[in-house]
Amino acid sequence: MKEFLSRLSNRRNSKIRIFIATLLVYIFFYFFLFKSSSYAADHTPQLWEIRSIDTMKFSRDLAREKANDKSFDQEIEDEVGKIKELGANYIAISTPYDDEFYPYLKRWVEFSRKSGLSIWFRGNWSGWEGWFNYPKTLARIEHIQKTRNFILQHPELFVDGDSFTACPECEYGGPGNPMDTHDYEGFRKFMIDEYREMNQAFIAIGKKVRVNWLSLNPDVAKSILDEGTVKTLDNLITLDYYVKEVTQLEKGLDNIKNKFSEARFLIGEFGAPIPDINGAMTDTEQAQFIRNILNYLGSRKDVIGINYWVLKGGSTSLINPDGSSRTAVEVIKNYYMPGIVKGTVINTINEQLKGIAVKTKDGLSTVTDDQGKYNLAVPAGPLELTIEADRYKSAKRDIKVSRGSENVLDIVLDPQNMSLWYRIRSAFQNPRNLYHR
Repeated sequence: MKEFLSRLSNRRNSKIRIFIATLLVYIFFYFFLFKSSSYAADHTPQLWEIRSIDTMKFSRDLAREKANDKSFDQEIEDEVGKIKELGANYIAISTPYDDEFYPYLKRWVEFSRKSGLSIWFRGNWSGWEGWFNYPKTLARIEHIQKTRNFILQHPELFVDGDSFTACPECEYGGPGNPMDTHDYEGFRKFMIDEYREMNQAFIAIGKKVRVNWLSLNPDVAKSILDEGTVKTLDNLITLDYYVKEVTQLEKGLDNIKNKFSEARFLIGEFGAPIPDINGAMTDTEQAQFIRNILNYLGSRKDVIGINYWVLKGGSTSLINPDGSSRTAVEVIKNYYMPGIVKGTVINTINEQLKGIAVKTKDGLSTVTDDQGKYNLAVPAGPLELTIEADRYKSAKRDIKVSRGSENVLDIVLDPQNMSLWYRIRSAFQNPRNLYHR
């Protein structure tokens, strides 16, 4: 009998040991593997996923002039470095795709890779619009074929995460502007066919490169795009958008959104001043205008990215001819390198509050999750946060946010009216709360 009980006890102990060992293995995998992979995927919030600066005035306009000038590499390196310092994660390179310009394009790519920037290829075939005295004879089908071959022949040019636009503002070349020719169907077919061919070409070379950033002017997007085309492009509409006032941008995006309710926007080009639109601007006026535009775009949840046009060489330049920075540089940095404000919103009896609105005066906003936590990317600088909810008194908090900083700001909200049950619960924490009115 004793031997039987001993064996039974050993079996139970063995099962207990197996259970404990299994539990320890589970805990290990949960906390060290699952938790760590979740952390790795938890990227720091940004105002926009895509933060790009354009180089057209140097990467395209000087492509022939500087093709064999190796001393110009210093200029390329400096420009790429300044873009990195602005907090951009993409550099827009507009060098044409013709064989003549390929070595020049590679120089820009090599310096961009060294800096850690992803590349938004925004060139085109010179024969589409007649750049550099190329005859303007390129047909749509030839454009697609040449683009596909270019990708297949130069796999070394691309890395995962890049974007390739074969034909920025494509309405301005080829068989003519569809707004004038009224060939809406042909233009839509060209966009879809080229998108699909590019996608297949990048699959063939094993590179994950985005090909749906097909920039258009807003009037073309609104008049010509249809539901099928937008859906094919993953509901992403890329717009090159220059305006005189923020309200024009707001109205334009809203009009397109009303037509395509699921659309997201990428601003393929914006900058100021454009003389024909904005007239002349002082350094201070340029900075304020850009700040107003970025404020508005940051407040829209459907805008996923911005490409500022241009760093150097144009009326919208961020860098003066003598190499000094304009005031707008600091504005761009504040938005491209935002700070984070995060925390927990609770009430006076320590309940975590879900669905509480946390917002800035400029329209940036978020809501608290099931645990009352919030996480909001905001431009660097002084900031006033407003916290609002039904049944609770609103609260305001002032905070100064620096670039790339993480700021913890926990909020306690007072109820507008204390119920008897609330007072009773509050009294357990502090008896004086029972008599609070």
